Amino acid sequence: MEFTPIGILALVAAALIIARPTALGLPVIAAFTPLQAAAIANLPAVGDISIICVHFLAGALIVGIAIRPRLFAGMFQYGARNFAVVLFGAFAAYAILSAFLMPRLFAGEISVYSFERTSDYYIALSPLHPTTGNFTQSLYIAINFLLLAAAAYVISRKGGLTRLTHAFNAMTIVHLAFAVVSVFPTFPPAEALLEFIRTANYSINAHHTVAGAPRIIGSYTEPAVFGAMSVGLFAWNFTRFMQTRGLWHFGASTLLLACAAFSLSTTAYAALILLVALWGLHSVYYLVRSGITSDQISAIFFGSVVATGLLLLFFFEPFRDFAKEVYERLFGVKLQSDSGVERSAWNMQSLQNFVDTRGFGVGLGSARASSLFTALVGNVGFIGTAMYLAFVSRSFLRAWAQQRTPVMERDIRYARRVFTAARAAALGLILTQLIAGATIDGGLMFMLFVAAATAAYGSVRRSETVLGIEPAGVRPQFSFPGRPVFFGGRGEQKITDRWRRATAWRKAPR
Repeated sequence: MEFTPIGILALVAAALIIARPTALGLPVIAAFTPLQAAAIANLPAVGDISIICVHFLAGALIVGIAIRPRLFAGMFQYGARNFAVVLFGAFAAYAILSAFLMPRLFAGEISVYSFERTSDYYIALSPLHPTTGNFTQSLYIAINFLLLAAAAYVISRKGGLTRLTHAFNAMTIVHLAFAVVSVFPTFPPAEALLEFIRTANYSINAHHTVAGAPRIIGSYTEPAVFGAMSVGLFAWNFTRFMQTRGLWHFGASTLLLACAAFSLSTTAYAALILLVALWGLHSVYYLVRSGITSDQISAIFFGSVVATGLLLLFFFEPFRDFAKEVYERLFGVKLQSDSGVERSAWNMQSLQNFVDTRGFGVGLGSARASSLFTALVGNVGFIGTAMYLAFVSRSFLRAWAQQRTPVMERDIRYARRVFTAARAAALGLILTQLIAGATIDGGLMFMLFVAAATAAYGSVRRSETVLGIEPAGVRPQFSFPGRPVFFGGRGEQKITDRWRRATAWRKAPR
């Protein structure tokens, strides 16, 4: 086992999470989530596998909850009641079973594009057989399930929704910070920082250019992944901007849109187009149903600012020529390029694997694809695909059910806003996976947004406040220095009476 320098920082972060899992777990994991090329250690003896820092921290969150019987029992009970968590658990169990069963059942009979590369580091057709991809993909899907269960439980606790928004703000800041750092990769401090976080045994695709312009990679392994994650974070921050009309979310949305643009990724561009189209259809539906809303006004304002900036840039001929060349490279000849031909071959072979196995798939981690759908049907077959679709529809694609609950109206409003923003982010990420997802592993960022959506949806059915702040409709009681500050209610009345009795001697005649 070879430890890395960033592993020391990850160990300290893991200790903090184990010490306070409900308070620090999500913010710390969210801050490490963009560091997908940072490994805490590498294992040369086990296929040169890298232990990624954020996966290790997710395990620390599970350990921090498991060593506390009350928290562990609460997480188990919450997961058993949350149908989305149950569905993903069933899907993960079936996928892991297929990873160890199908490669042995169909060994040597079917050709696949394996995750293993040749000696020349190429991806080629090979007979189906058990590989390290079956183990690593099973491990990733298990971590995804455990993180979903733990994160949804932590978010559902009192104060979880407010801590969640801070966690996603931290994720956004780290993502943007390393985007700026990667723009100057030869600047000595930036080069040292990038070398510090790029410790996994992954190939870092940081030298590609399109139309002579370098592609931004951030803290990820390739520009396409950076662009996809930018789309997801943009969807979260843009939805929050429509809800709050805050300067922070407006600035973050603008910068994240620029990150997606400068990644020069076909996947990011296509996902943004589809996401904006879905937002437009949704807005037209509500416009016909109930008229224009303040959220739509905010979206129109943001779109007007972006459109005005682009129109001003198009007045310059060099920018027009550059945009035309980028369009031709990313969309015009994409399918005819080497990458397009290779990815098309992966998808066609994955569909052929589905047919050859009579719809059961070749097992999780056995075959590489270039779309989430073809990866699902090729690896886990129609049973796993049906289970995954049920999980998606139950977790974040369902409509908000307006029910009368004992929770205060402000809590319901805030939970609905978090659910809407998390749903938009998860939708943006799953669109990128449907366009160019090589595996069925959605990633920890996707699972955090799904956990936020499912926890926010279920939190309004509780009988207590979920924000972790004073109850709605109660005016805070302010006081002179020296007197403790409490908030209104029966509890405050008792405390106030005790305070008056304790300080009655001050008013007694002397």
